[in-house]
Amino acid sequence: MLEADKSSLQANLVVNALAVRRAELDFYTNNLNAIITSSSILFGCAITAVGTFLLDSESNVVLRTLFFGGVGSSTAAEFAVLIIALLAVIMGPGLALRGPDGSVDKAVEGMGKITWEMVMFFA
Repeated sequence: MLEADKSSLQANLVVNALAVRRAELDFYTNNLNAIITSSSILFGCAITAVGTFLLDSESNVVLRTLFFGGVGSSTAAEFAVLIIALLAVIMGPGLALRGPDGSVDKAVEGMGKITWEMVMFFA
């Protein structure tokens, strides 16, 4: 009887730990979804700025270079954030769901790391 209680408590502990990890995974997924949304909006604005901004040939070459360089680097950065965060949102829960033992911890830790990297890169 004592051994059965011990096994039951250990099983409950594992289930509760997985529930906490699932909540963490959902938290990181929601954060990355917010970053993806913001990044896609800014990416669209940057692309629109290039398409709608008209410069005449008499405008200052330095200003044109700075403008298009800034818009180009902004577009590249937002696209990188968009792709990396999107892959993390797709692959992280898949690893947690279908991976081998210990993959939930690996997925949560990886998504946490990517979330903070994308926040720093996004800012």
